[in-house]
Amino acid sequence: FNSDSCAAYKKSALNAVGGFPAQAPMAEDVIVAAKMLLHGLGIQYVAEALVHHSHNFNLRQEFQRYFSIGAFHRRENWMIEQFQTPTREGFKFIRSEVAYLIRTKQWHWIPYAMCTWLAKWTGYKLGTNESKLPTKWRSLLRYK
Repeated sequence: FNSDSCAAYKKSALNAVGGFPAQAPMAEDVIVAAKMLLHGLGIQYVAEALVHHSHNFNLRQEFQRYFSIGAFHRRENWMIEQFQTPTREGFKFIRSEVAYLIRTKQWHWIPYAMCTWLAKWTGYKLGTNESKLPTKWRSLLRYK
């Protein structure tokens, strides 16, 4: 996992792996991180770093974003083969979200959270099978 919004790159390391791929419609940050690891370069997580970044996606946007992520993982399947599927991280996120909602006594948000998980999962699974869908559907389902 890597995120442009929370990352800094050493220029020499970025250049060593060919920089950000111009043809990637999304997740170029993930491609770069994977290539760095495969080239023996390190990635460091700095818990003390502070980043303010968020999205206020509705359910449709969540679905479309995860559809695009699923399509990306299918096209760039070498990363899944080299590392792992994102399933475990998804379950960790769900557990942390539920724990947060319970700890902050915001139980009323749990049904909506469940809807977002379903939208993300469905979008991701459809995205991994994007090539089997009609072309018209693909453009409607992708995150813009």
